Amino acid sequence: GVDPDMISLSTVMKCHAQSKSKEGTERAEELLDQAIALYNEGNRKVKPDAIMFNCSLMGWASISGVDGQDQGGMAAERAELLLHKMKSLREDSSLDINQDTQSFNIVLDCWAKSMTPSASERALKLLREVPNPDECSYNSVLHAMTMTKQTGTEMVTSAEALFEEMKVLKDKKLLSISEITFHVMMNVYGKSRNANGATRAEELLRSMQADGLSLNATSYNICIDAYARRGDSEKAKSL
Repeated sequence: GVDPDMISLSTVMKCHAQSKSKEGTERAEELLDQAIALYNEGNRKVKPDAIMFNCSLMGWASISGVDGQDQGGMAAERAELLLHKMKSLREDSSLDINQDTQSFNIVLDCWAKSMTPSASERALKLLREVPNPDECSYNSVLHAMTMTKQTGTEMVTSAEALFEEMKVLKDKKLLSISEITFHVMMNVYGKSRNANGATRAEELLRSMQADGLSLNATSYNICIDAYARRGDSEKAKSL
């Protein structure tokens, strides 16, 4: 057989990781472990890098929250374990693995899609470890907050604090805030138990206009849904 190198291993790993199956993702991670073992044995043609790790992480993200493939947040748990392995290898060996924002964002996305009760808590905890969080990092945590059965007042307060944090970073030109962030935050209000949730969602809709962001069908649909959830069909129709 042909001795594997980084390119051939990465290619095979990518094929398995893109299968959108638990078996395929586990096989991709097995190949990553093989690459680490080969490198530790002195094979310098196989040097695990961030691309290999991110490939495996994306495999777990592709099945997170998918019926029949993911149970009880298993994919997010596995992805976070892999992220920690990436960090420890970088610190304890000659492997110069660049654990950047993208790696963290893939795992945050896993938690956001996991549908587990602890998802928002776990995502928020992980956000604090991201070296340079971007809009995507924050949005995944906000999205996780909307995925709980009913967003309580405490969750809304946490989401508002994150949104304010984003505004501070935006003022410092450290991240951007797009329509996506406004939509996720509007969903936090709309899906919350708060009686004024729909009103708060609509206020954000209006502030999007003031910020020069473009409104689309999604912007209005979130508000319509928020009013409909509160039984205010007249207000829903008026939008």
